[in-house]
Amino acid sequence: MCALKSIARAAVANFVTFLLFLVVVEGLASYGLVLYNFLDRRPKTKPLAKQPYTKYDAELGWVDKPNLYIPDLYGAGVYLRTNAQGFRNNRDIDKAVSDTKVRVICSGNSFTHGYGVDNTHTWCELLSAFDPRLETVNMGEDAYGADQAYLRYKRDGANIDHQVQIFAFITDDFYRMLDDSFLGVRQVCARG
Repeated sequence: MCALKSIARAAVANFVTFLLFLVVVEGLASYGLVLYNFLDRRPKTKPLAKQPYTKYDAELGWVDKPNLYIPDLYGAGVYLRTNAQGFRNNRDIDKAVSDTKVRVICSGNSFTHGYGVDNTHTWCELLSAFDPRLETVNMGEDAYGADQAYLRYKRDGANIDHQVQIFAFITDDFYRMLDDSFLGVRQVCARG
């Protein structure tokens, strides 16, 4: 019985020691991140030319213009098309989803939006090519912060039925949340 109590005490002591070790490592990592951010002098957002396919949006800063087609935007045969809702899709999205489909909303920045590729080569649209049961909606927007992507999903995603939302982000999307303007466009509600 004494041996069992001794083993139990050793196990508890090891577990508590391990937890304390994790707390110390996490705390040191937090201080390291603060120091890194303090010393990081990179611009918070990369300068981009104002896009010919966006328009001002009082809530989000900017969104894609609806019903737009720009052939050869990114090179010969590399087009950009938006639907009536202003999403980067080749078709309009009905409110209801078909019983035979699973609708996926893709949210994020220029990677989701598909900067540099045509509509059929955005990762969101490639999901549909991978599995024909999927119906994807591309709500990505160039240079969006994580806050803007979330607010767009809350506002525009609420208007259409869907089963899944995929949110893609990069580190700079969180830096963008610290700024209240981008290319002279003030993000009125994106911070609050």
